[in-house]
Amino acid sequence: MVATPRANVPRMVKVKSPVGDPRDSLGYLLVRASDQARKTWEQSLAEYDVRARSFSILAMLQHEPGLSSAELARRTMITPQSMSEALKSLAIAGLVAVTDETPGRSNRLEVTGRGRRLLRRSSPAVQAANESMFGLLNSQERDQLRRLLEKLVRDA
Repeated sequence: MVATPRANVPRMVKVKSPVGDPRDSLGYLLVRASDQARKTWEQSLAEYDVRARSFSILAMLQHEPGLSSAELARRTMITPQSMSEALKSLAIAGLVAVTDETPGRSNRLEVTGRGRRLLRRSSPAVQAANESMFGLLNSQERDQLRRLLEKLVRDA
């Protein structure tokens, strides 16, 4: 059998783009890294029937009980409307509760016992996902990456 050239296979042609090669963009790399992190977290959390966003909300509330919905939205970089929807779902699932419904004041939220149990069971999976994503970095590189990312999101 003789191999014949593929006449119909298009050749890769690099086209000069006004924006340049997206792989040279820090924003592009950050978006790719974020997508990869979210995918890894989602896969690790699937067996616990919790999404990465919900895990993040629960973890933040566990760390800082009593946050208002608005404060929580700012800290997790979620729109207030999306936060409201997420909190409704978490409350229906029995994972968060409103602790202060004083008229004229922001409602205070906290993780319920059921939510804390879910965090305890699922946290090792998230830690393993983080290790698989960042295992190529040594501790100094991880610290440097953390500082740089915190600097970028500090005022967001």
